[in-house]
Amino acid sequence: MRRAILMVAGVLTVFTATSALAQIDGLERFEREVKPQFMKDGAGITYKDATALGPSGFVLSGVTLTEPAGKQPDAKPSRITIERLTVEDIDFDRIAAGQVPEFVRLRAEGVMADDATGTELAESMKSYDIPNVPLGFVLDYRQDSVRKVFALNRLEVTMPGLARIEFGLTLDGVASLEPPKDEQARELAAAQVALRTASLTYDDASLLRRILTAAARDMATTPDNLVGEAAGFLAAFGTGQPSEAQTVVDALVSFVEDWRQPAGPIRVSLNPPASIGMVDYDKLSAVNALKTVFGLSVNYAGTRTGAAARAAPPPPTTSPAPDAPATAVLSCKDGQRLFVLDDEVWWPATAREPAQGNRCIIRFDGENEDETIALESQTVLPWSFDGPGSTATACRKGSLVLVQYKGAWYRGRVKNDAPSDRSCPIKYLGNYDDENVPLGLIRLQDRLIR
Repeated sequence: MRRAILMVAGVLTVFTATSALAQIDGLERFEREVKPQFMKDGAGITYKDATALGPSGFVLSGVTLTEPAGKQPDAKPSRITIERLTVEDIDFDRIAAGQVPEFVRLRAEGVMADDATGTELAESMKSYDIPNVPLGFVLDYRQDSVRKVFALNRLEVTMPGLARIEFGLTLDGVASLEPPKDEQARELAAAQVALRTASLTYDDASLLRRILTAAARDMATTPDNLVGEAAGFLAAFGTGQPSEAQTVVDALVSFVEDWRQPAGPIRVSLNPPASIGMVDYDKLSAVNALKTVFGLSVNYAGTRTGAAARAAPPPPTTSPAPDAPATAVLSCKDGQRLFVLDDEVWWPATAREPAQGNRCIIRFDGENEDETIALESQTVLPWSFDGPGSTATACRKGSLVLVQYKGAWYRGRVKNDAPSDRSCPIKYLGNYDDENVPLGLIRLQDRLIR
């Protein structure tokens, strides 16, 4: 009898605890497990109204997030306001354990940052004539660590009067959202990841026009020149391709050329017949690989048949001599784009006007003052979207290479052989730390680059 009573008491205790836990709603869990994390190190969060949305959701209105000023002398406190934050589902358990949540479904409306928030960001937006408008965000993802599948169902950013961007993808081989601490383990984990599907929708209102106009001003050229270069670069992917691949490139080129007023949104989708990994990107130039390997499709209402062919640069009428000097293709015309070597780095620059003695007045990208350089093949190269040098298809020990970073190309040498699906170990020629770099950011130095 005593054993039976104890058993019944145990069952009642478990039932009572379970019922109490079930009565805890999403708002209570947020305030108990998440809100304290926003209150650390002088930061804070306040809201005017809050309601529960089931056991793992909540709605906050009139939210204000604050961050204290940084340690820089001119740093200022920052503040972000959100009109309404709706969290439908979130992984409270992992957040409470200090880990990245494996699922989130939320929407933020009316997100505004103070002008003082991030001085560099505010100045950059101002220089590109981008107003500080209330933004909207949607985030919906789920990680399945058992099946090793990550699904970004929706990531959307809405900028009223500027643009709307929506992105989604599915990745195979993602064992965890927590990156390994060991660098080699991170590389091995990255090599296991493969893309199953992806889609990008871009609906432009004025953002493209603002950015192109500002970029052209900084480069001392015109938006049409930049668009022409971009269209020519895209058109190269259609050269020698069958009609179905040409249609894809026609849509991309048409959208770029409609930069003043696009004819509606453009949607780019990848639906490969099999998941693609880093090693598959070497197949990009293969005949019809855009369709047969990557499953690329582009939908744009303003697509013009033959746009890529018209944008492609004309083929050369004669072949240059094998030992033609690099100075034969150099010029110093106003607006001419160049690469200029300085401190073992090829920097992008724009010619302003000729100077005496085969010299040229230029301005490096991002700088405010002009400089005068000599037009010599050892230190000046014609600019191109691909970058200086030639395509790198493998990491071979001893190869002289160029590594891309923020538009500039840093000279270096490959330290050891590495498979094409791994990063290349690079030793830079200048005073820069050695590092491992993905093959896609590397080009080979050719004979014109000393």
